[in-house]
Amino acid sequence: MTQIAADSPLASSRRKATDWVTFACLLSFAVLHGLLYLFLVLPWQGYDEPTHFEHALIRAASDLATYRNEFVQPIADSMLRFDFWGPDGEPTYRSPGVPFIGFNQRIHPPFYYELAGVPIEQTLEQSIETQLYAARLVSLALYVVSVLAIWRLAVVLAPDQPSLQVAVPLIYATLPSFASLMVTVNNDVLINATGASLLLACALLIRDGLRPLPLLMALLSLGIGVAAKRTAVLGVVPLVLALFWALKRQPIRGIWRWVTLLLLAALAVGGLVAAVQIAPTDAGLAFDLRPWLLQLDQQYLRLRLEPFFLSLMDWENSSQLYPFTLDVAFRTHWGAYGWDRIVLDGVWTIIFLLLSAGAGLGLLVRAFRRRAEVALWQRRVLWMLLSLLAVGVAALLLRVHPIPPYGDYVYISRGRYLFGMLGATIWLLVFGLLGLLPRRFETPLLLALVLFVFIFNTYGLVTLITEYYGQPWTLEAFTAGKPWLFAVPALYPALGVLTALSASVCLWRVWAVARV
Repeated sequence: MTQIAADSPLASSRRKATDWVTFACLLSFAVLHGLLYLFLVLPWQGYDEPTHFEHALIRAASDLATYRNEFVQPIADSMLRFDFWGPDGEPTYRSPGVPFIGFNQRIHPPFYYELAGVPIEQTLEQSIETQLYAARLVSLALYVVSVLAIWRLAVVLAPDQPSLQVAVPLIYATLPSFASLMVTVNNDVLINATGASLLLACALLIRDGLRPLPLLMALLSLGIGVAAKRTAVLGVVPLVLALFWALKRQPIRGIWRWVTLLLLAALAVGGLVAAVQIAPTDAGLAFDLRPWLLQLDQQYLRLRLEPFFLSLMDWENSSQLYPFTLDVAFRTHWGAYGWDRIVLDGVWTIIFLLLSAGAGLGLLVRAFRRRAEVALWQRRVLWMLLSLLAVGVAALLLRVHPIPPYGDYVYISRGRYLFGMLGATIWLLVFGLLGLLPRRFETPLLLALVLFVFIFNTYGLVTLITEYYGQPWTLEAFTAGKPWLFAVPALYPALGVLTALSASVCLWRVWAVARV
C-alpha cells in the first residue's frame, strides 16, 4: 500500500484489462460457489430460516390474518420431511394446533422480507420448498454483490498490489460459515451485503473527499441496512469517521487536534444530555432515560434499556460471561453450519487464532516500523476498519445484557453477528500478516492463505455433506424431496467440478496478476 501515482495511458489500459479479467473470475467463482452451497444446504438448515421465510411468505401473500393456519403448517411438515429435528423428533407445540417452527422473526423491520417475498409471490402456487429456494436466490444475488464490493474495496485500498486485490475477496467469499449463511433466507444476508458496500463507499470518501456518488452509496447502504435490522446502526461509526476525514483531508496538527477533541467531547456530552435525564434526590443524583429513547428502544432497538444498564453495572456476572462469549463467537465465526450443529473446531480454531495473533503483530509492525509505506488516507481507512471491528465486538459482548437470574437461559451471541464487518476483518487479517514479511514474499504468502482457506472450505463441505446426507454419498440422497433444478442429480457433480475449476483459476490469478 503506497500513495497513488498517475498512470501512463499504457499502464492505465493494462490496469483496466486486468480489472475486467479479475472481475470475471471473481464473479464466476462467487456465483458457482454460492450455487454449490445453495444446492447442498438442506431446506430450513439456515439460521432461523423457517421463521425468516415465514415472515417473507406473509409479506408475499399479503395475508396477516390467517398466516398461522395457512403458512406455518406447510413449513412444519417440510421440516419433518427433511428430518430437521433429528433423532429427538419434533418439539412440543407452543399452543394448541400450532407447530413450533422457531422463534418469531416478525419483530424485524420489513425491508428484507419484502425483497425476499418478490420471488415467493411468483411461486405461491408451487410447493413450499420451491418457494424457499426461490427466496434463497435473492440471498445468492446479495452474496455475489458483497463479494464484488469487497473486491472493489481491495482495489481502492491497494491500487499497486493486484495479488492482494484478488486474494482478499477470495478469502471473504470462501469462508464456510459466511458462504453457507449467505445462501439462506435470513435478514442478516442483506445486512452483510450493505455492510460491504458501506465500507467501500466510506473508503472512497476518505480517499477522494466528499463526492456525490460515494456519499449517496454510503447513505443508501446505511439506510437500507437500518431498514432491515437494528444491528446495522453500527454502520454509523465508519460513516461518521469517513465524513469527518472527507472534510478534513490534511493531517490534524496543532490547534486542530484540540478543536477535534473538544468537538468529540461536546458531542458526547450532548448525546448524554439528550438521552439521560438527571435529577437530584435525597439519595443523590437519579438518572432516568428520556421518553424518546425508551420509545425508540421499544419500537426498534429492543434492548430493554433500563434493565440493560442495571445489568451492565453488574461486573461480577459480566466478567464471567464476556470471556465465554468471545470464545464462542471466535470458534463459530470461521466454520459453523446449520444452527451451529456443525462447527469446524479443534485444530482449525487454533490455526485461525494463530493467524489472528500474527495479523495483530503485523499491524503493530506496520504502525511503528513501516508507517511510511502507507499514505495518510490509507491509514485513516485502516483506523476506520479497526474502529468498526472494535465496536462490533463490544456490541457482541453487550448482547448478553440484561443478564437473566441465575439458572435461567442466557443467549450467547455467535460469530455470525460480525459478518456485517467481515470485509474489515479479512482485510485487517491479510494486511496484518503481510506486514510480518518483506514485500518480495507478498505473493507466496497470499497464495498460501488462499490455498489454506480453500482447503478449509473443502473440509467444511465434506463435513456438511456427510452430516446432512450420510455415507456413502449418493445422488439420490442429494436430490430426495427437493424441487425444481435441485432435484436434477447431474447438477451436483457438475457444480462441484465447475466450482473447483473456478477456484483453481482464481488461485492462478493471485499469482498471475503479480506478473502484469
